Amino acid sequence: MSDSRNVSDPWGSVALISSTGGSVNSAVLDSSVLNSPVAEQLSTLSASIDVLLESDLTALRDSDVLEAMRRLEQSLRRAEAVSHRLVVESVERSIPAALGYNSPNKLLVDVLRVSAVDASARVAAARNLGVWHTLSGDSIDPSMPETAAAQRDGDIGPGHSRAVVKVMRKIPHAVDNDDASHAESILAQLARTGTPEDVEQADTGYSRTSTQTETSVTTVTASADAASRSRGRIPN
Repeated sequence: MSDSRNVSDPWGSVALISSTGGSVNSAVLDSSVLNSPVAEQLSTLSASIDVLLESDLTALRDSDVLEAMRRLEQSLRRAEAVSHRLVVESVERSIPAALGYNSPNKLLVDVLRVSAVDASARVAAARNLGVWHTLSGDSIDPSMPETAAAQRDGDIGPGHSRAVVKVMRKIPHAVDNDDASHAESILAQLARTGTPEDVEQADTGYSRTSTQTETSVTTVTASADAASRSRGRIPN
């Protein structure tokens, strides 16, 4: 069982050879991708967005507007999980190294034209929530499996997952993996129904010493329950 408190380096054995960064050219982004099943699905997604951009929203009832917000947010959150898969795939194929980048972050900055901070957050999310593979091709469960499942379902977004990571890092290493996994499950459930701030509040009074390890998971359970009850929400 993986330790969800640790931020491991799943591509530690990948040689990322350039110290100055690489470049992506048209030879890499060739037309063959246009014929892939993934590209077909992305084209369908793009077409749906085109329709939504031109749809008349004035005819919607207030409740319809709120429901549209919820459903769009859910789809965007699930899309983040797809992004994790693509980051994992690029790293496991050593694409950054092949193109001369010394990190996956720099590849994302160049390909997606995102900030270095954003790229770092995406790589960290893929590290914690993505499904990686051994050299023999066997799947490795995410280090935070319940949080990953919640994002795949569209119930939580990047802010929620970062909050879970923040709390999990404060669990003392003397707490065994089973208890740490239980804490992650509790936090993920809280994230499904609350805000990132609710999740962060769950670490109030957290033990950081090995002499109080027995109370650490109890603390996160009690404080998570309290955070969940502390604010009213629009019913689903």
